Amino acid sequence: MPENTNNTNEQQYHQYPHQDNALVRFLKPIWYRFKATKLFQAYRHSRLNPFHTTLQKIKADTIEDAREIAINKNLRYFEYNGVRVSTDEPYSLVTEAGKRKRIFRNGRNALDILPRNAAGIPDLTAEEPIIIAILPIEGPSLVGHAALQYKDHVINRLRYKMDTKPLFPRYGNKANYYFIYPSQVGIDPKQLINAIDKVNALKNGDYDFVNNNCAGAIDYTLRFAGVKDLDQYGPDKLGIYWPAPGNNPFGKGIQSWCRKHGVHVFASEIEQVYKHNYIANHQEMADEYKRIHQRFMQNKAFRRCWKKVSKKVQQKIMNGSFKTLKGRDY
Repeated sequence: MPENTNNTNEQQYHQYPHQDNALVRFLKPIWYRFKATKLFQAYRHSRLNPFHTTLQKIKADTIEDAREIAINKNLRYFEYNGVRVSTDEPYSLVTEAGKRKRIFRNGRNALDILPRNAAGIPDLTAEEPIIIAILPIEGPSLVGHAALQYKDHVINRLRYKMDTKPLFPRYGNKANYYFIYPSQVGIDPKQLINAIDKVNALKNGDYDFVNNNCAGAIDYTLRFAGVKDLDQYGPDKLGIYWPAPGNNPFGKGIQSWCRKHGVHVFASEIEQVYKHNYIANHQEMADEYKRIHQRFMQNKAFRRCWKKVSKKVQQKIMNGSFKTLKGRDY
């Protein structure tokens, strides 16, 4: 069941073959060969696909009429003539906000979420937004990708480094973008910037699919900034979980949190209104994060070494003390 978002932003996949590790290089050819089989195509278009299991079939004369019915039911997607269709209305928030009482995005009226400018008109940038970009499965890896930007501060855990380039020029129309407004989720902007700096330094080491992945960097950043309702795989309440981008049908991960609190924004809208699509000093920031990480690791190694030495010294002192006690009467 192919997806049709029915807007001008055609979905493409963003891949970096040179970043793939040995496991991904091994799995990708197998995956693509499997995708070409009739078995996969039958599964892809069937109700066994979890992305389609809960879709409602809507019958109408036109897709616009079907979308209107789905909007009245507050659906994000629906099935029309065997095709998975988004209820996102193909109107620009930037140009239509002052004209319409409703622009449906991501299962709700986006105008209810947008901040207002001085004229009282809904405005994408009346409050400085957090941008979160979600790349689909088959993005930089076979599991997708997630990245975050606030002003000129970026969290983007790549396979080989923490990247600090602005998100829109890097990913263009290949990603799904969400604007999250800090005041609506209880985030203090200064605390968020501090969290971004801290995570960029701490997570600057080698990529790890489980413990140091792209979604993990965003998850840790938002948690440092005070967000408490992130939902990942695992028993979150016990502090055991695996962060994921969230581009899945199970309601887990970063994208699900974005859908709950944010506005789905088209790439063309970011290109028109966002002020931080260029960051002049991004490389200097990346170098500084790397230096801080190296100093942190050196200090950590020193503390580990000192702890080992002090433990040996303590053992020798204790052993010596026991020797002096030998032969005494108690």
